[in-house]
Amino acid sequence: MRSTVIPAETAVSHGCHSLSEPIRLEILELLNQGEKRPMEMEEELGISQSKLGFHLDTLKKSGLIKSRRAYRASYYWRDEGAIAALKQLVQEI
Repeated sequence: MRSTVIPAETAVSHGCHSLSEPIRLEILELLNQGEKRPMEMEEELGISQSKLGFHLDTLKKSGLIKSRRAYRASYYWRDEGAIAALKQLVQEI
């Protein structure tokens, strides 16, 4: 399997798009406290499961968060390396 390198402009574009929605910033703040299940985030944010799922998917596709499944539950956390890389790319612009 060959890995592809994402151009810096594309990474910045995807990252900034993910951060353009206030609810996604709130999700990242919640995940700053550590790994969380969607059910916990729904309660803390006061949003529906479908709305949260959409925003988690957007953040995951941009690489800013990661997830794992354990039995029937999913867990999400921030990818600090990806967030640091995005900060660096934005600073270089």
